[in-house]
Amino acid sequence: MIESNQVIIELVNTIGQKVFTKEYQMTAGLNNVPLLVENLNVGIYYLNIIVNDKITTEKLNILK
Repeated sequence: MIESNQVIIELVNTIGQKVFTKEYQMTAGLNNVPLLVENLNVGIYYLNIIVNDKITTEKLNILK
Protein backbone atom coordinates (compact mmCIF):
# COMPACT_ATOMS: atom_id res chain seq x y z
CA MET A 1 0.00 0.00 0.00
CA ILE A 2 1.18 3.48 -0.76
CA GLU A 3 -0.37 5.01 2.36
CA SER A 4 -2.17 3.87 5.50
CA ASN A 5 -5.82 3.05 4.90
CA GLN A 6 -8.80 1.13 6.14
CA VAL A 7 -9.08 -2.12 4.18
CA ILE A 8 -12.06 -4.46 4.02
CA ILE A 9 -11.43 -8.11 3.17
CA GLU A 10 -14.42 -10.17 1.98
CA LEU A 11 -14.60 -13.79 0.93
CA VAL A 12 -17.62 -14.63 -1.24
CA ASN A 13 -18.74 -18.05 -2.45
CA THR A 14 -19.95 -18.79 -5.97
CA ILE A 15 -23.59 -18.10 -5.11
CA GLY A 16 -22.76 -14.64 -3.75
CA GLN A 17 -22.85 -15.35 -0.02
CA LYS A 18 -20.26 -13.54 2.08
CA VAL A 19 -18.55 -16.19 4.16
CA PHE A 20 -15.96 -13.84 5.71
CA THR A 21 -15.75 -10.08 6.18
CA LYS A 22 -13.28 -8.14 8.29
CA GLU A 23 -11.99 -4.57 8.42
CA TYR A 24 -8.33 -3.78 9.03
CA GLN A 25 -6.38 -0.57 9.53
CA MET A 26 -3.26 -1.14 7.45
CA THR A 27 -0.05 0.80 7.27
CA ALA A 28 1.84 1.85 4.17
CA GLY A 29 3.96 -0.92 2.67
CA LEU A 30 3.51 -4.68 2.47
CA ASN A 31 0.77 -6.19 4.66
CA ASN A 32 -0.18 -9.82 5.32
CA VAL A 33 -3.61 -11.01 6.43
CA PRO A 34 -4.04 -14.58 7.69
CA LEU A 35 -7.14 -16.18 6.20
CA LEU A 36 -8.24 -19.35 7.98
CA VAL A 37 -9.98 -21.64 5.50
CA GLU A 38 -10.19 -24.89 7.48
CA ASN A 39 -13.94 -24.51 8.03
CA LEU A 40 -14.75 -23.68 4.40
CA ASN A 41 -16.04 -26.19 1.89
CA VAL A 42 -13.88 -27.18 -1.06
CA GLY A 43 -14.58 -24.94 -4.04
CA ILE A 44 -14.07 -21.59 -5.67
CA TYR A 45 -14.37 -18.33 -3.73
CA TYR A 46 -13.78 -14.69 -4.60
CA LEU A 47 -11.56 -12.56 -2.39
CA ASN A 48 -12.58 -8.89 -2.47
CA ILE A 49 -10.08 -6.34 -1.20
CA ILE A 50 -11.75 -2.95 -0.75
CA VAL A 51 -9.66 0.22 -0.27
CA ASN A 52 -11.10 3.73 -0.69
CA ASP A 53 -14.24 2.37 -2.40
CA LYS A 54 -12.08 0.55 -5.00
CA ILE A 55 -12.49 -3.21 -5.20
CA THR A 56 -9.84 -5.70 -6.30
CA THR A 57 -11.13 -9.26 -6.75
CA GLU A 58 -9.02 -12.40 -6.83
CA LYS A 59 -10.24 -15.94 -7.46
CA LEU A 60 -9.41 -18.40 -4.67
CA ASN A 61 -9.66 -22.18 -5.05
CA ILE A 62 -9.93 -24.09 -1.76
CA LEU A 63 -8.60 -27.65 -1.97
CA LYS A 64 -8.32 -30.17 0.87
